[in-house]
This record gives sequence, structure tokens and C-alpha cells, in this order.
Amino acid sequence: MIMNSFRKQFDILAQGGIFLPHETLPLALGQFKGEHSLDIPIILSVLVLSVMPMIILFIIFQDKLVKGMMAGAVKG
Repeated sequence: MIMNSFRKQFDILAQGGIFLPHETLPLALGQFKGEHSLDIPIILSVLVLSVMPMIILFIIFQDKLVKGMMAGAVKG
């Protein structure tokens, strides 16, 4: 009973696009394509903006990532 209640509320929120967006990045980039033209500068700027959060997180957590890889590489 509780699981069904949670599932229904989650479905309602997901339909609104709050947790699950309906478009992935490639689908969103397709909106910048015209019928006979392709706006390359806008597409490249959207790609750069979409990659920036991953780059920032990598810079912040780089030391933890390297320590984790080195700890997992030790045999014994």
C-alpha cells in the first residue's frame, strides 16, 4: 500500500519534468537545427555549457578520485 502511494506521487512529479526531464542532451541539441541550416556557434556553446558542471566537479574532486583509484589498484 505504501509503495503504491509513493509510486503514484513519483509518477505525478515525473510527468511534470521535475525529476525526470523528457529530453536528453542530443534531443535538446536537435532543436537548434533548422530545416535547411545548422547554427554551429549556438550548438557548440550549449555543448560547452553542458560539460562545464562535470569539469568543475572533476577539478574539485580530482584528489579523491586519484586516491580512490590508487587504493583500488593495491593488491593484497
